[in-house]
Amino acid sequence: MAGDSETEKEETKGQRMDSQEINAYQSPVSRIPRFWRNNPVLWFATCEAVFSTSKVTSCTIKFQLLIPNIDQDVSIHVQDLITDPLKQSYENLKARLLQTYGESGNLIIKKLLKDIPLGDQSPSHILRRMQQLAGDCVNAEFIRTLWLKNLTTRFQPILAATEHTDVERLAAIAYKIHEVSAPTEPMV
Repeated sequence: MAGDSETEKEETKGQRMDSQEINAYQSPVSRIPRFWRNNPVLWFATCEAVFSTSKVTSCTIKFQLLIPNIDQDVSIHVQDLITDPLKQSYENLKARLLQTYGESGNLIIKKLLKDIPLGDQSPSHILRRMQQLAGDCVNAEFIRTLWLKNLTTRFQPILAATEHTDVERLAAIAYKIHEVSAPTEPMV
């Protein structure tokens, strides 16, 4: 018996998956969502969280786990990566999908420069929306300036008078102003 297991190890060495790889295929598969064309950055962040909690570190396994979650009309854009074993890598797949479906820095800045209506959202909600939209394309000072510009005049003088420059602190102050001020005036 002992000889048989030794022979089996030698015959399958390099061809058999270890237990981590087997578990990687079983557990995260059901938790990886279908590809989100409208937000590929968030989709990859979600998938990477699944990989992390499932202890999937192999780029090959990551690639193989993602492919079934990409619709046919999206896979056309990565067909060469799927069919060519030399190009099959998680990094290549991620780069191509982000390039194809991600928003360019110029488009993000254009969206930010448009007046973003607050509607019934609090100042902190609009700040979060702007930060999410900006991602890593713009610096925090630019976001702070745009956010302050989009607030109504009831917020602007009070926030300008504070000595705080941290946008999170300013958002907290704006939220308190919003809570205590009359709700008759629209936010924007």
